[in-house]
Amino acid sequence: MASSRNRTAGHKWERDVAKIFRDIGFPHVVTSRSENRKRDADKIDLMNTDEFENGVFPYSIQCKTLTTTAPYPKLLKEMKDLGKGVIKVVMHRQTTKSGKKFIETGRYASLHLEDFINLITENRKLKKEIVNLRKK
Repeated sequence: MASSRNRTAGHKWERDVAKIFRDIGFPHVVTSRSENRKRDADKIDLMNTDEFENGVFPYSIQCKTLTTTAPYPKLLKEMKDLGKGVIKVVMHRQTTKSGKKFIETGRYASLHLEDFINLITENRKLKKEIVNLRKK
């Protein structure tokens, strides 16, 4: 019974994270379970539909719902490397058991430090470009 609940909770978290990405401007993001079994077997839970047409999603996301801290280094290492520019991220939904229910206590994103620094650097470059465009 618990394994069924865990599986259902994990699948729901994958769908929730896919929706978060669609809501912020990635309209083609779906769970790999629904789109590509190979990508799912590569420990990557989200991808774009029809990658030939829509391109590869720029993040390799693995979703975990756990009552404990996720083993981030292990999870990041297990994920297949999709090439330069694709950032590996573990999206962790932490829960705690309260009676028969599991209550969410936090949501986290973990990635390699170098990838985080690259994200910040790109963000700063874009902000500078926007400021320069506004000055013109």
